[in-house]
Amino acid sequence: MRICISILMILGVLAAAGNALLRAIWRVGAPWAQEVPMVLCGIVTLIACVMAYRASIDKHIRVEIFLKNMTPKQRNWLEIIGIFTCLLPWMVLLVWGTLGSPMAFVRFAWITQETSENVGGMPMIYLYKACLAAFPIAFISVGLVRAWQSFKEIAK
Repeated sequence: MRICISILMILGVLAAAGNALLRAIWRVGAPWAQEVPMVLCGIVTLIACVMAYRASIDKHIRVEIFLKNMTPKQRNWLEIIGIFTCLLPWMVLLVWGTLGSPMAFVRFAWITQETSENVGGMPMIYLYKACLAAFPIAFISVGLVRAWQSFKEIAK
């Protein structure tokens, strides 16, 4: 995962630098070349935010103020409550907003095969927007796995 993020960031930096050099030296530029770093940065941000693996092995960052005085059973119950009251409702709302609602922009982008608004801009913007729908879906799956693991720990 880290290698993927690193490669995408390097490609984004190279694309931005190459576009800047082309525009500064030869006064040549393409609208799609200006959009590539933005799209790559967005995808990297989503990948870095998801990092579902980190959360699934319980290596994510959390505030230990309350947890230090709790038993493992209490921690697992708090984990389950947090998943079902905080994580899942927000992620379901994001899925609904991107795919299910009447104004779902990801679904609309796929139906219309959306391209860039700029003349000569990037084609297939709908693929980029699909990443926005994948983000909450990945978090929902990780949340359910963590809840299941916590239930199993409580049942021991």
